[in-house]
Amino acid sequence: MRIKYYLAVLLLFFQSLINSQTTYIWTGGINSSFSTAGNWNPVRQVSRSTDRLIFNNGINNVVTNVNQVTFAQLIITGNTQLTLTPGTGNSRIIYIQSLTDNNSGENGNNQEYASLKYNEYYTGEAHKDIATLKYEEYSTPTEIKKIDQADIKYSEYNYGPSNGMGDLKTGENSNSPFDNNIYIENGSVLKITANDPSLSIYLKSNTRAEIYGTLIMEGTIQNSINSEDPYSLYFMNGSKIVQNCPGNLFNTNGAVNAVVFESGSLLEVNNISALNPFALQAPNSKVVFEEGSNFKLNSANSNALRLSGRKYANLEINSNIILNEIITTDCIIGNFTIKPGASITINNLNNSATTPGIHIHGNLLLNGELKFPENTNKNLDLYFDGNKLQNISGTGNPDLNSGLKNIFISNDITFNRDFEMRCNVLHTGGNINCSEHTLTIYGSFISASILPPGVIIQNESSHAEFGNGVLTHYKENNRKDLSETSAIESVGNINKVSLEFALNQNYPNPFNPSTTIEFSLPESGHVSLSVFDISGKEISVISDKMYQPGTYKIEYNANKLSSGIYFYKILINFGKNFFKDSKKMILTK
Repeated sequence: MRIKYYLAVLLLFFQSLINSQTTYIWTGGINSSFSTAGNWNPVRQVSRSTDRLIFNNGINNVVTNVNQVTFAQLIITGNTQLTLTPGTGNSRIIYIQSLTDNNSGENGNNQEYASLKYNEYYTGEAHKDIATLKYEEYSTPTEIKKIDQADIKYSEYNYGPSNGMGDLKTGENSNSPFDNNIYIENGSVLKITANDPSLSIYLKSNTRAEIYGTLIMEGTIQNSINSEDPYSLYFMNGSKIVQNCPGNLFNTNGAVNAVVFESGSLLEVNNISALNPFALQAPNSKVVFEEGSNFKLNSANSNALRLSGRKYANLEINSNIILNEIITTDCIIGNFTIKPGASITINNLNNSATTPGIHIHGNLLLNGELKFPENTNKNLDLYFDGNKLQNISGTGNPDLNSGLKNIFISNDITFNRDFEMRCNVLHTGGNINCSEHTLTIYGSFISASILPPGVIIQNESSHAEFGNGVLTHYKENNRKDLSETSAIESVGNINKVSLEFALNQNYPNPFNPSTTIEFSLPESGHVSLSVFDISGKEISVISDKMYQPGTYKIEYNANKLSSGIYFYKILINFGKNFFKDSKKMILTK
């Protein structure tokens, strides 16, 4: 019996050694081996997965021979620069493991750990739910949202009235090195340099990293940092990660939304073979760019930029990019900056009937070139639709042409430079301020507001088009009859020699509920005159028949329509030729 007792005590002793954490501080030279025991204080004879490794000597350390290794914490402080290079052989991975995982072995008997937590808090049966919470925290196979983690932490640290500990955890920013499994202090740098083999970092479940300094991934092979849990790798205000290697920086396995860029953080891509950081098929993503974060693309023609279904807080282009992408869903960009000498050409290869949009919610600083190539698809819209004043500035070249279907302006916007838009512009809200500059629109300008000072419409009255061949009027299934037309009047006594094909502006305009539309034709032709809403849907047919040469006035009654902007379009087929034109009219009830 006594022997069993001593064996149990001895077993507990060895178990405590296994589960204990030892702090090791790097004391090696500038170029020293990671695996040499004497390079650590205390001497690191045995490596355990619970070890805490600290680099704080304030110099540039190149640590070599990093093999497959698992430990619990990596702390870099004191303006220290740490470069890690792998040993020879196969790909190397640094596993960062939670301290809690060691209480239940490699396979993780989490129910036993829950019992340990129950004993730790010794709160009695009434509070045994804390153990349940810990069990859920450390074993749930599904994603744990940030707020769920905060609730669990609140229960762990504060059973009873709130003292703010839960709020501290919710804030996701303790700024304490020892509260994190990876901590890089502001002013300190971690650089992963690997060519062959690769060297990557993988955060296992229930771990967390907070980067305040700089993380650099470089080499001729893909090196990555990744996490098993969502919302576990944080780049904080003032931090940045620099990709100088090819491939996916955050890999494609592990959890979605694993990496969070907080306000003031920066992702900088410098490698031409870098792939997009989202890594997964939209709408899924490895990264979350929170408001105020920054994405800077410095490599020419890189595949690191993707727009379909993506959201950027601040996007900066500092190279020449030709983006050929199948864009199927909207993209949101906060502030969009194109640096001097840089350019981006956006070509949507999607030929479907849907028209996705690029939504700019902040400022457009254009010192380079922004291009949408000419094409017949017109399959992309551009929106200025933020919720605070937007500014357009810079000295670069905007090429907003017929490659865009429409430009929508629905927010207050100030043009701090002369600007051209060579496509249709729909002003649906907000104030356009270009009093000190000019906004020249070469397409149609549709607005319920008075034309703002400085806005020049170059061809609002020149939509007329002549051509060869007979055009057939497009008849939709929901096309209405001619009941809205109350009168067709021939002006008469017209000198036919002076007649031209023409569609005149309706009057009055705005109107309620009736208005007069006038058109002329110098020779006999079939006239189709229809009304369309702002989406391009035909809502009524005013006339569809043969006319003799002359000028005609038609009174159109819109009493069945609601207030808004409408278009009336004419198509005249005469012989083997045609004439077509369109005008805007505003119904105000």
